[in-house]
Parts: sequence; C-alpha cells; structure tokens
Amino acid sequence: MRNDIGSTLRDLRQAAGKEAKAVARSAAMSPSKLSRIETGKAKPTTIDVDRILTALGVPDAVRSDLVEIARQEATEVVAWRFLRRTGLHHHRPGKQQRLRCPVPALFSLSRGRSIRPPIW
Repeated sequence: MRNDIGSTLRDLRQAAGKEAKAVARSAAMSPSKLSRIETGKAKPTTIDVDRILTALGVPDAVRSDLVEIARQEATEVVAWRFLRRTGLHHHRPGKQQRLRCPVPALFSLSRGRSIRPPIW
C-alpha cells in the first residue's frame, strides 16, 4: 500500500477509459507528473486530486472523499517535516507521558539505511 490515492486515481482513469495524456492535459499538468502521482513517486496536492477527478468526471461524493484523503496525507507529511526540522522527533518523554508516533513512516538516511521514527 505504497500510495493508496495514486493507485485509486489510476484505477478511476482506467475505468473511465481515458489516456493519461488526455487526463493530464485536462487537469493542467504534465503527463509525467500524472504518472508520478499514480505510481506513488510524488504526493499529490488537494488541488491536483481535484483537477484529476474533474478531468475524469467523477461524481462530487467520490471527489470530496478523495480530496479529503489527499488533505490528510499532506497534513501528515507537513507534521513530520515540522518535527524533523525542530528536532522534536529525538525527544523522548518519560514513561508516563509516552505517546504513539503520529505517522508510522520510514525515514531514509543518505547512506541507503532506513530508520523507524521513535515511538513516543
């Protein structure tokens, strides 16, 4: 489950029978950006998701659900970026104050190793 929203967008595009190039043109983005979003190599913004779904002609109920999912994913990314910049991801409170990590993501290091963020 690398990128749920991207694979969902790809499934919707294929179900609509539209080519990626035509959808990208209608969504005001390059075909390579659409491909990166669908394969999970790029995180879409809420605007990107809304434009893609509009180009596909998806009903408003489905569109609002997928835009909300994209908004939640973007919020998690911003939260982790903030924690890493401020150094709070290194903070470990006492046992009574242990909190669960908000995003169970893996952080990649420059030498190809991966670390799991601490569970607070």
